[in-house]
Amino acid sequence: METKIINLSPGELTFQSGNSVVGTQVGRHTLICMMSEQHTAAGMILSTAQSNLSLDFDLEKLIAKVGESIGKIEPSQWTFKAIGPKHLLDHSAQFLASKGFDLKTAHLTAPENIEAFLFVQQVRLRIREIGPTTAASTERGKRKRVLIVDDSRTMRELLQRILSVDPDLEVVGLADRPSQVEDMIKSLKPDVLTMDIDMPECDGPTLIGRLLPKYPIPIVLISALGMEQGRQVLRGLELGAVDYVQKPVLDKLDEASVVIREKVKIAADIKIKTRAGSDAKPKVAPKPFRHSAAVEKVIIAIGASTGGPETLTHFFKSLPENIPPILVVQHIPPIFSGAFAARLDGMLPFRVKEAEDHDEVKPNQVLIAPGGKQMAVLKKGAQFYVRIRDDQPMSGHKPSVDYLFESVAQAAGEFAIGIIMTGMGTDGAKGLLSMLQKGARTIAQDEASSIVYGMPKAAVQNGSAQIICSLDQMPETLAELLGGGLGTKRRAG
Repeated sequence: METKIINLSPGELTFQSGNSVVGTQVGRHTLICMMSEQHTAAGMILSTAQSNLSLDFDLEKLIAKVGESIGKIEPSQWTFKAIGPKHLLDHSAQFLASKGFDLKTAHLTAPENIEAFLFVQQVRLRIREIGPTTAASTERGKRKRVLIVDDSRTMRELLQRILSVDPDLEVVGLADRPSQVEDMIKSLKPDVLTMDIDMPECDGPTLIGRLLPKYPIPIVLISALGMEQGRQVLRGLELGAVDYVQKPVLDKLDEASVVIREKVKIAADIKIKTRAGSDAKPKVAPKPFRHSAAVEKVIIAIGASTGGPETLTHFFKSLPENIPPILVVQHIPPIFSGAFAARLDGMLPFRVKEAEDHDEVKPNQVLIAPGGKQMAVLKKGAQFYVRIRDDQPMSGHKPSVDYLFESVAQAAGEFAIGIIMTGMGTDGAKGLLSMLQKGARTIAQDEASSIVYGMPKAAVQNGSAQIICSLDQMPETLAELLGGGLGTKRRAG
């Protein structure tokens, strides 16, 4: 799905949903954002009001615009964030409270300008001060250091231009051959690498396999989104790359540039943990689950995002041949989900397939939600099956972990186990809580073994995770749950 980019000028109002980014320079104006995870939508106005009365009028316009777009507004589903002068923000909070809303976050502007980007799908407002404050906070040594690895001179220079305009990033090196990269890592000490897939000497995934065991540096893959490149991207993610982004093209350069800068900055903050890689065999042979009756009756639902392909591959390789039905939501684009399922199917003793509408949920099979669709579980008589729907994103995602977990809670109740693995954001935490409340057992991956401790952390914080354990402990934990040897008591990993 392409990212839609909107530039907001003073006095303008916009409403956006799905995969959109709204950018603006606030200056001495007042920026008000009205956002909802449930609707994956946001309204935004850059108000030029100087008085309380004028600001009231602009706030009314914003709320009315959102209402026109989504229908009835439930205040508890909407979050307001604002940037502007203190006296106007204080009044905004009072006005919104009178309407049943809460101004969650307010940022007071300094004399310098403020640049703001609202990432609608992620329901995140990123702000940056422009001027002396920015210069002071992004001195050399504090900016994230980027090494670009690409055999195309045109692409290296284009990525350098895209990344260098961001004061939080510093491009410290350009490598045109894989053989240069290790020496450049030693001398330049980058915080993050961007890496092409197709290069001379060796491809991107092969280079990742060589580098990460020695240099735990976040890597963002730069790829065209064709089927063959999709297979290579998946291979790179399984070997430890933290994210991927489509190569920028000139007719969509503005929108691609915003996404590339955001992904590189996010990746630079990820602490990479040394992994054995997707080709590594389990330390011990998988032990069969003790009770075949439990294997027949219980549904296991799993959610993952950033770091998920590598984590899921490692997890599945640690399971025995006979497994309960397993359903997986991995945040992934449509062209990758089928390739991911096919790759797993070729290396595991049980069946793995991209889910299709009305697929039966049965033992010794893993169904992976197709990218760009929602997957739910329904029960008909004694049989479970999946529905694949083109519904709206939930919690900012499609497929959504919350969407799957909520359906499992309703359909399977206590005969289910929910697992939330590595990933950025909070998708899955609400659904896992629903599963817990219906009697299911719930597991969250621990921080030490998570590539990104976002989704598991959200589950721990909202109390939905009964068990917190490492990735390597999960098969044993499942065996205990299926064997009835573990109660509802939380156990630290």
